[in-house]
Amino acid sequence: MSASTPTGIYTPGSIWAKAIEQSKAEKKADSKGLDAYVYFVGAKGSGKSTLLNRFLYPNQVNLPKPSQGLEYTFARKASTFDHERKDLAHIWEVAGSYAFAGQMALGSQIFLTYRQVTTAVVVMVLDLSDPCSVLPCALRWLGLIKQKLATTYSLFERKGLQLPEQLKARQRAKLLSQHDDKGLVDCTGVSLVLACTKWDVFRDAVDAEGQKVMARTLRWLAHSYAAHLMYLGGLQPGEGAGSASGSSRSSSQHTQQQLMDNFSRLLNHTMFVGMDRKMPLKMALQFDHLGPLMIPAGSDKFKDIGRPQAQMPAVLTAADVAAIQQEWVGMASELFPAMKQQEQKERFEMDVRYREEGNSLARFLWWLVRVPFALVMQQHIILVPDGNCVAK
Repeated sequence: MSASTPTGIYTPGSIWAKAIEQSKAEKKADSKGLDAYVYFVGAKGSGKSTLLNRFLYPNQVNLPKPSQGLEYTFARKASTFDHERKDLAHIWEVAGSYAFAGQMALGSQIFLTYRQVTTAVVVMVLDLSDPCSVLPCALRWLGLIKQKLATTYSLFERKGLQLPEQLKARQRAKLLSQHDDKGLVDCTGVSLVLACTKWDVFRDAVDAEGQKVMARTLRWLAHSYAAHLMYLGGLQPGEGAGSASGSSRSSSQHTQQQLMDNFSRLLNHTMFVGMDRKMPLKMALQFDHLGPLMIPAGSDKFKDIGRPQAQMPAVLTAADVAAIQQEWVGMASELFPAMKQQEQKERFEMDVRYREEGNSLARFLWWLVRVPFALVMQQHIILVPDGNCVAK
């Protein structure tokens, strides 16, 4: 017998060889079935709870309770690679003041950690009914995301791992492989979604010029970071028709349902398929600022967005992209001047009756580590900054 001929447990067709092949196949399937980590972030009252509730329970009419601090839930779906198993998405909703949100985002336990960046999705919920808050909120969260990713990616780089560059390259290859702006878009390596809620209120309250400036500014921001951009309205069944009646009301409700369906389809893809496969464009794209924007990442172009009150450079550079972004933000800020919001001054302070001496952020984070136990109990967990854990 030749020395190169497999023998023993490696003999082709033997029960051991089949077992080894099956084990390798299972490991390969497991590697494709990593849990997803989804974060709903945004200003207080922007519609995060309602949007998440509508995504998880499309036919539920009752309004969800306002979120408190940091809330956790999860979603399951039949695996894309193996229908006998289910993929799992951990979903976090960040509520409360900007101070608490920033403290949570820059912590080391929950938000975009080294365990989560490969399958992370961040949904920034922006309230169009309060246009003055839209851009400050978007810019704040984009800054926090970049800051946290820089910290997380540095952990890999210190160990000589190339994962950060691989994640960015994967995103660029799937979304921008043949795109004119391929070298100008700042790919973060994670899926970003700008979900702009209450579009119906914004449409009725703001004139055409204001809608144009807001849409162009959001398009520039979204395209700069390879983010998905969409408008949503009437998040509860039957809402979104305003004072219209008859066929007009029915048409408006149908439009709102389509927008929600688009969001659900997009979020399902980013959570359970990820950037390994490009999302099939089954939804109609919408670039018109007078309509509800629907622009998946990689579908827009800087030259199509244009420049406020000036012509685009013949050859666009990264410095031009940053400068024109500031021009759009500046114009939008003039139309919708940011007001000092009480929320920026708010802090999570417990009633004196429930305070404990020595209560600290470390104790809070210790409770966060225990959250995976909720998966076993299959409960909806609310985490509040005093470290209490409440099951709903």
